[in-house]
Amino acid sequence: GVMSFYSKNAGIKLNNLRGYAVSGAADVTRLALYTDISLDEPIPANADVPASDASGNYRNDFATNGSLATLNRYNGQIYIDEGNLVIDGSTTLNWDAGAAIATGRYRNFTAKFRVKVANNLYGGGFAAFEFYKSAPDVNHQGSALTITVWNSGNVGLFVGKDTLTKHGFVATKDADGYVELTVTVQNGTITVASDTQSFTARIADLPNNADLDGGYVSLNAGANTAYFDWFEIKPL
Repeated sequence: GVMSFYSKNAGIKLNNLRGYAVSGAADVTRLALYTDISLDEPIPANADVPASDASGNYRNDFATNGSLATLNRYNGQIYIDEGNLVIDGSTTLNWDAGAAIATGRYRNFTAKFRVKVANNLYGGGFAAFEFYKSAPDVNHQGSALTITVWNSGNVGLFVGKDTLTKHGFVATKDADGYVELTVTVQNGTITVASDTQSFTARIADLPNNADLDGGYVSLNAGANTAYFDWFEIKPL
């Protein structure tokens, strides 16, 4: 027969693929190619996100497949590779790829992360941290607030669909092409910082957001590939 791989509205990434021709009379289970198989840690089931407020500190270093156990992954190729959470929205210009943090809802918090954004051909593609979301898997157009990072290092604050409320600064990349960001939301004020640069915005001053009172958070990529080295968040 024929062996094939299939996907719908997504790409497939194979780390490696090998085939062996074996005699029909052979007992495959006794061959070294069977007994010496070494499998990676299995990919855990998608996590449910509780509707309650998050409590306690959360940190994920994305070291193994087990790191996916506390994420609700949606609308894209999302996997662990070389110590990164890879969110690939570039294959079909997918703007909706993301992974919600499955710890609950946040209102006042500090989040920190290190991220690299691919230099894909589509110039508008980005990596993002989305927060105050009404549902864990809503995309950046439906997300209440989005901190967006481009390959250039530009950092901006979006409100809902394509409304760039604040273009803050150009973050400095490290030797490996990553930037580190800290996002603090406290008593209605958003502060975004990287190294010595920062900007602030009051939620009450943003379009259609005066009544926002917390929500879900997620890591995202839009029409690009984002590599998150680590992520942490704590309620305030």
